[in-house]
Amino acid sequence: MAAATPSSGDEGDEEKALEDKMVELQKAKEEIVERARPLSEELTTVAQREDECRNKLHCLRTQKKQQQEGESSGKYAPELSEIVDSGNATECEIDRVQLENVELKQALGEAKQALDEAAKQSKAESEKVAELEKELSETRQRLSAVREQLTVAEQVTAATQQRALQELQESDESEQLQLDLAADQPAECTGLAVSFNSV
Repeated sequence: MAAATPSSGDEGDEEKALEDKMVELQKAKEEIVERARPLSEELTTVAQREDECRNKLHCLRTQKKQQQEGESSGKYAPELSEIVDSGNATECEIDRVQLENVELKQALGEAKQALDEAAKQSKAESEKVAELEKELSETRQRLSAVREQLTVAEQVTAATQQRALQELQESDESEQLQLDLAADQPAECTGLAVSFNSV
């Protein structure tokens, strides 16, 4: 029975292992959050820049369309050189914005790819965390069972010791009773008891 019960040192080792696993799980979660944060911020920045470029491009196209409508209706009749200069500047601005838009789309694609890779890695780490949490739960259950067994063993030991003590006391009382009875009997019976006891 004593071999089946774990020592308090084993129990302490198991508790220490559980605490270490909990610390490891917390660190894994923190690392995942920290790795995802820069990608999310970069993705937001790229999306904002893309919106800005889209707005500028829309404004330039609207201005160009208004200029063309103004020319055709006769409402807007600036000098020919101004129109050419304005048209060239607008085309240059459109080209610049389109180029910037392409660059932003590439950066957005790279950020999305990096985010996808981080998500895959995060998923793998989440699965690892789930596995560690399952192990932790199983270890806690085993620890609880061991504690229960230890409690039962301690109770059995205490009951056994109590029974042995009672038997010892009863044995001592029985011997005392025999001595008292022997003292009360006449001398010739005592001799018999003595000679009987000596045989």
